[in-house]
Amino acid sequence: MVTRRLFLRSAQGFTLLEVLLATVIFVGATVGLCATLVHCSRLVAFNQERVMAINAAQGILEAEINRGFAAVVDGRISDAQPVFVGPMAVPGAFAFPISAQIRVRDVDNEAAGVLVAELRVIVCWRSAGRIIGEDANFNGVVDAGEDLNGNGVFDGSPALVETRLATTAR
Repeated sequence: MVTRRLFLRSAQGFTLLEVLLATVIFVGATVGLCATLVHCSRLVAFNQERVMAINAAQGILEAEINRGFAAVVDGRISDAQPVFVGPMAVPGAFAFPISAQIRVRDVDNEAAGVLVAELRVIVCWRSAGRIIGEDANFNGVVDAGEDLNGNGVFDGSPALVETRLATTAR
């Protein structure tokens, strides 16, 4: 008789408290999944912009390399401040400013006469209201408050491409 009563009681359905609890759990899980979806879509958009910025930086770097060593270092030998070229609009991409930093330094001043040109292209851009990189006003010059770590160069961008060229002839 006891088992028959339990069976009849359970056949009547869920209580209001059980339904509300299940609804709260379902809504919480749905909100969590939606928040994850929004975050992932923002991350995908940022990574697409970053890939485009890196491709643009590589294109500018290749253009500098194709000019030849003499044209790259022409009048730019300096151990102190790097030379900034920019901002530039990149053809075929969205219009974000690019700061190209070219620093040429003498590796060994007294001995073999080897010149090494360090070429660095840094891309700063605006994404969803945020400035990506240290060049806040996109003018290619380190202004007050832009260099976050105080080393005198822009290096806080996730899109930074760098290489070195060398020659033994002066």
